Amino acid sequence: MTPQIIWFGFHRRATLREAWKAREWSMFGHVEAWGEAEGVFFHFDPRAVGTILSLTTDADAFDEMFARRIATCATILRYRPVAAGIGIPIHPTMNCAAQCGHLVGLRAYSPRGLQRILMANGAVEIARNDPERRS
Repeated sequence: MTPQIIWFGFHRRATLREAWKAREWSMFGHVEAWGEAEGVFFHFDPRAVGTILSLTTDADAFDEMFARRIATCATILRYRPVAAGIGIPIHPTMNCAAQCGHLVGLRAYSPRGLQRILMANGAVEIARNDPERRS
């Protein structure tokens, strides 16, 4: 199953205070991916406490999830993969950016790096949202 289109949602980096209180993803930011492959919609969220992979064939459920991502992500990129896989397995020591990059055959070590690599490979920014910082 090869995804026809993938969206990457980049969450902003947490401040030291937010990271200490565990209110945000990390000091480096966070990235998650979702898309569609042959009529199946997926959501891939590699978190430190465990990766979440959701699959559905319900387009309405996918649209609702997409709307929630637009409200919470700082930046969303749309990417049409040209190659899949880089020949290495996903393993627990890979961070969110490495795992999401692996989905489309790209290597990245940080969310910011993945964003730069995707933009250089033809990704299109479809939303920019700066969620209000909490104190």
